[in-house]
Amino acid sequence: MGHSHQQFWPAGARPVQLPARAEGSAKSWIKAVYGVTPDAAASHRSKGAALDGVFLERAGTYALQPGVLLVAYDKVGDEATVILYKVIDGDEPLSVVKKWANKQGILGQQMLNGITTQVKKTKGGPPRIGALADITLTEPPPQLNGREEDCHLCYQNVPAGQGVLARVEGRTRVQHSPACPLPPPQRNTYEQPCRRCRQNVPAGEGLRSKPYEHGPWEVIHDGVCPPPSETTTAAPAARVNGKPGPCTSCLQEVPAGTGELHGGPGNWSVKHRGSCPPHPLNPTGAPTWRITSSNSPTHGFREEGWAAGTVFRATLWNTPAEKLPAETVPGYARLDEQRVTFVAVSVAYTAYREKDYDDDEWYTYRKTILRVATPEEAAPVLAAEAKRARRAELARRAGDLLSVTKYKTIADSHHPSREELEGVELGQKVPLPSSVAGRNYPTTVHVNQATGLVWTWVHNGLDGDDWSSNNSGGGIVTRHPLTPERAALIADLRAEYDAPAALAAELRSTEAEITALLDAGWTGQQIRGTRRLFRLTEAGDGAALATRTPTQWEQAGWWDEFWYGQRKFAPADAARLADAGISPGKAAGRGDTVEEILAAAPPQIPADATRVLVLAPAGHRGSSPYPLAAMTAAQMTERLATSPKQWQWRIQADVGPHPVHVSRTGNWQVWDDNAVTLTYWAHPRPSHTEETGNSSQIVYHDDPAWPHAFTDDGERLIDLLLGARNGREIFGPHKLHWLQVARDATTTREQIDERRNDRHNGGCGATLYRHTITRPGQPDEHLWQMDEDDWYRGEDADVTVTSWLYRDEQSARAAYRAVKLR
Repeated sequence: MGHSHQQFWPAGARPVQLPARAEGSAKSWIKAVYGVTPDAAASHRSKGAALDGVFLERAGTYALQPGVLLVAYDKVGDEATVILYKVIDGDEPLSVVKKWANKQGILGQQMLNGITTQVKKTKGGPPRIGALADITLTEPPPQLNGREEDCHLCYQNVPAGQGVLARVEGRTRVQHSPACPLPPPQRNTYEQPCRRCRQNVPAGEGLRSKPYEHGPWEVIHDGVCPPPSETTTAAPAARVNGKPGPCTSCLQEVPAGTGELHGGPGNWSVKHRGSCPPHPLNPTGAPTWRITSSNSPTHGFREEGWAAGTVFRATLWNTPAEKLPAETVPGYARLDEQRVTFVAVSVAYTAYREKDYDDDEWYTYRKTILRVATPEEAAPVLAAEAKRARRAELARRAGDLLSVTKYKTIADSHHPSREELEGVELGQKVPLPSSVAGRNYPTTVHVNQATGLVWTWVHNGLDGDDWSSNNSGGGIVTRHPLTPERAALIADLRAEYDAPAALAAELRSTEAEITALLDAGWTGQQIRGTRRLFRLTEAGDGAALATRTPTQWEQAGWWDEFWYGQRKFAPADAARLADAGISPGKAAGRGDTVEEILAAAPPQIPADATRVLVLAPAGHRGSSPYPLAAMTAAQMTERLATSPKQWQWRIQADVGPHPVHVSRTGNWQVWDDNAVTLTYWAHPRPSHTEETGNSSQIVYHDDPAWPHAFTDDGERLIDLLLGARNGREIFGPHKLHWLQVARDATTTREQIDERRNDRHNGGCGATLYRHTITRPGQPDEHLWQMDEDDWYRGEDADVTVTSWLYRDEQSARAAYRAVKLR
């Protein structure tokens, strides 16, 4: 029963008894409706979920306010009847607004449209239903199920008319009435001993049962157990495993057909017959321990497991003292009263999934059987731990003695101004622990022994950083005196990170190759500088690289710490290329082997060509390198000499055409045969720089290789036609007209309209322009331009502008109005 006191009713509410379900209805519901959302019912057959609101019970009595809209649905056979009611003031509290029928049994679109119309007619929307307990006056009588379904409680079948309907989580479900019957007994499918009397129960004559919830299935006699037999009954033969699985005792694999099954359906496990075989990784039968972990709350979300043969540091919890290993075993330490740790070897491992019925979730469980590692086995683990400890201590000392973070100031450090840093030599770079240096913008430390100073550089260029502190690009440079403590730290850092083994591990090389370079006088930082360009993994690589000093490699063009190529060169191959004057950049694209690179040559171009084009092959992706154009074979040959990647491109050499106009940017050309090439002009443009006060500008000289037949406005017009999103569609069909216009045109641009949507971190907009093109003795022409732009206020302040062109005002304004500002 609900509340019967009116103080719980909504203002103006009155008792309203809802209509009962229609006779013979297989499905029936009624719902107080606030709105309609058709997309919410995409997966529902009757489309009732499209109605926003609260389900009520048929034939129930509720305290409802006038204006409440109710939708009643009944399905008899295949046809659905839908009635829209409205609560009103009057003798009859319910008024029928509309009635529909649908032969498909759903709320059709016409029904949803009609309900939507009535919702919109109610000012402010229909009144909403509060807590059902506050407005329920009488519970409706139980409603029988109209069709056969499974009970939502026990999952047994409920024939039509023998159960009742119940609302469960907003949906109508069927359940037994008054209570669910006991499930039918489940018989044992094979002979097993009875859980109560331990006598064998033949297959099909016993009952399966569980001693506790979620426990394994066991068998008991059907009824009273028979008296014990005077003759001993042999235990039933254990079932043989039909497929391989891990033994629950030793965790080793039990092949199919060789083990024994235990448990029951949903809880089967396998064991070896008789004794388990010895572990291959524990041939001496040393004491073992078992560790079980999982990602479940019971195990503290610790999912740890170690494959057989793994040497690792193990931790035992709450193990009796008599079962602990001796304190002399490798790596032994007591962490606290509950935990003991030592270096161990995994001798067996398994993992499986299991359901936790307390929270109805599946978790991964991992089991490992381990033994104590021998001193030889434990040595690498202990060495790695000692290495981590040394580097952690070095990181602590670096943080105490140097300004390696922008959040801490060292007492004797100095923050110089940009003027103080001009011409300062920072000195040699000092290796740092990765925990101090970081990854994306690594902190660096330099030492200058001659000046007795240590310098640090810390990145400070992210959004939200205080950029006013920067004195070197996007970072902060700090100066420190080279004290004995700092000198000792730098020596220890170099001893730790510049040792052959450390460098070999860092560069994925070998100690022999690193030693060859160190013996030749290379520093650790110089060796690190080779990581992108040179290979150091094969025998002899170090010796071949050491044949030149870093300075000599740099002079030969073979020193680039920022080399972005995918290829690393063998030092011996690099030496041959350096002798031939070929740098790594020039080698890219010439061939795969040194012989192919040395033999490669630029393509031959006819000497009398007056228009030479280098065009990308079919399927080429990317904007670099650019297609090229030139007016002489000599100039193109000179240009291709510096771009071997284009030696395999398509060459088009024509005799006769000459350029009449080259754009000032050099990215398009017009020829005297009216051809337009969208390529980069290969001829250099002579220029000089003029200083004006605190600024400078580049002044370009007139040159025959850069002809200009168009006016400045005409060039800007062609730029616009070639650069707009749809400009070439306008330019192409009337190319000759536009080329003639560009020779003598003057243009003016007028902003006609503008819309903006400005947000806190950026925005978007649309702008409409009109270009007026004026030519001597010709009527003015108009070209309409519509720009769509997006901008972002960040460190890079990105702006994207897309231009569209139109020949008439009507099309331009229609496109402008169609732009949706996000």
